[in-house]
Amino acid sequence: MKKPFLRFLIIFILCALLPFSAAAAPCLTVLNVSRGDGTVALTCFLAQPQSGQELTCTLQDPQGNLLQVAQEAASGGVNTLSLAVSDSSAVVARLGGDGIVTPRKIAVLDGYRTRFLFIPQGLSVAQWQAQGQIVQVTRGEQPLNSEEIVVQGDVLHLDLGEETPTPLTAVLAGDVNGDGKIAANDALQVLKQVVGKETLTDAAFFAADFSQSGTLGAQNALQILKVIVGKIPAL
Repeated sequence: MKKPFLRFLIIFILCALLPFSAAAAPCLTVLNVSRGDGTVALTCFLAQPQSGQELTCTLQDPQGNLLQVAQEAASGGVNTLSLAVSDSSAVVARLGGDGIVTPRKIAVLDGYRTRFLFIPQGLSVAQWQAQGQIVQVTRGEQPLNSEEIVVQGDVLHLDLGEETPTPLTAVLAGDVNGDGKIAANDALQVLKQVVGKETLTDAAFFAADFSQSGTLGAQNALQILKVIVGKIPAL
């Protein structure tokens, strides 16, 4: 066994013994990135924004140097930020303000689109619909009533101004095994994926990929462990 993996396994075991104390935080999901005539637009969905928070979209060159910034006050539901561009560069969305910064790095600029939506725990259908753009929530083939709680695996039908609502599968960030909670086993599954012992489903991969970068590494497992011990807030 390689030393880095052994060291991480020791951290994993220690964290598994500590109590869960992560605080709730807003959930930011980047839905798509599209290019127009000299512009790039980043569309995201923000659940449970807090007062004083801002959404920031930055454009960087391949070396990570900052080129442009677009910023606006965060509001619940769909948010779109646009930047003028002339070439393919990396786009980074951040939710900031009041000491909270949650980066979402998008590796693929043109045509990025997700089929999933990060959800906070405990929100009812009515609370989701109050944030705007949520047309319906279904579980299997059945629509949920307004009092029911949205859980992992439910489908939120989102109005993005297209011909039909966009179905997005609800995912609890960090809940890799889909049991409805964030625990040490989720971090272990990520490590198994990293070393080739297991292949995650698309939903499990998304749950582990907090940054929506399209790749997983040991840092993703460590991020889950930090959520468990309260070092960083749950999404």
